[in-house]
Amino acid sequence: MEKKDKIILPLNIDQTNFFYRSSDLRSFQDEVNAFLEDIHFMKTRDFAYKVMFSQEVKSNNTIEGYLDDITLVQNIIRHPSNVLNEEQKRRILNLYQGYRYIANQKDVNPETLKELYAILSFHLLNDYEQATMGEYYRQNPVYIYFSDRMDVEPDQGIDATDIPEKMRQYFEFFHHSLSSYDQASIYIHSQILHFFFCAVHPYYDINGRTSRTMSMWYLLNHESYPFIIFNRAIQLDKSRYYKVIREGKKYHNITYFLKYMLQNGLVELEKEYAMQEIASSTTHHLSAADYQAMYYILSMKGNWTLADFATFYNRLNDKKSFSQIYHSMLESLFDKGILIPGEKTNRFINEAQNQFFTFAPNKIEQDKELPHLCLKNKRD
Repeated sequence: MEKKDKIILPLNIDQTNFFYRSSDLRSFQDEVNAFLEDIHFMKTRDFAYKVMFSQEVKSNNTIEGYLDDITLVQNIIRHPSNVLNEEQKRRILNLYQGYRYIANQKDVNPETLKELYAILSFHLLNDYEQATMGEYYRQNPVYIYFSDRMDVEPDQGIDATDIPEKMRQYFEFFHHSLSSYDQASIYIHSQILHFFFCAVHPYYDINGRTSRTMSMWYLLNHESYPFIIFNRAIQLDKSRYYKVIREGKKYHNITYFLKYMLQNGLVELEKEYAMQEIASSTTHHLSAADYQAMYYILSMKGNWTLADFATFYNRLNDKKSFSQIYHSMLESLFDKGILIPGEKTNRFINEAQNQFFTFAPNKIEQDKELPHLCLKNKRD
């Protein structure tokens, strides 16, 4: 006998429907809804646009292993003619223009998806992929590589002849009415769409970026603006992300995928709230690099030292020297009084002595509980 909390979805692969257990998600849904109840700045379209252009452009690409610095992303968006690397330019501009498209297009159907994919894939597909694309979707098999190891066989996407029917299910579910339109329910629905698109894999390439952009499209259409930041959570834990997608496809149970997205989404909301508090406590203008640096600090686990920050930065960006990272990311926050230096360590990096740091006192008024964040150096 089926448990009452097992929700069967009208989405299937190999004639077996996907499902999830709502009871496993309920506490996270309640926590998300309670957190957002009295927060207003995240519930605006202006907030969505602020994080979409260009923070989410960077995050969505970072998930795919493209480690472009936020300043570079902004420069390419503003001055594309100055960039000689065509592939780098295209992966950034395509996402930026794709986000502009979904921000201005309400209708979601096979034709508008076709237009969106044409934008996202512009000049990024090889000759074979272009020649063997059907009117809407791929016509041949595709292989999904989830490991860098040569001895690990890739997954294979579903048979191309099945894609039109699966995408029919996808669009039907996209427009399915929800029983409740609270923030968490809308977010869960967007992530079911995210998962199913990845499972269908309707294209040869750019499936991941398209799936996540479609989920953002759903969130925009339902005015669920806080969760536009969901790509940021994935970039910090990509191995787990790919693992829960593969397990969901294998067992048709997407509970763990949705739990992963809810848990990490809530942490990102807390970080965004903390950064807003910090920004409102200073009269200085904060640049995209300032926000990126604060975001990295709030995401770091362990002690906050200059060396630890540089290591964390180089995980998510093209590698730079310790000096370059300090001057481009941290120096501004020290100058603006947002960060304060702590005691020095015994370690030297490029002849510079490493040291601890933390946020200046009273930069974050903790009138709201942020249980998943550490807001000061663990050394303190």
